[in-house]
Amino acid sequence: MSVVQCGRFDVILMHIQMPEIYGAEATRAIRAHEATIGRRTPIIAFSANVVNHQGNE
Repeated sequence: MSVVQCGRFDVILMHIQMPEIYGAEATRAIRAHEATIGRRTPIIAFSANVVNHQGNE
């Protein structure tokens, strides 16, 4: 989170299932911070998990 507070980014790639903090939780924290500074960075969420039939395609 501190990286987002100090820097300015064109986009954030957010993994949904990170080991230390859930992606949705991190996104909420980023949005709360952005609300105080009047900036909104696009956040693209993704996950490496696939359903069995998707992995075979």
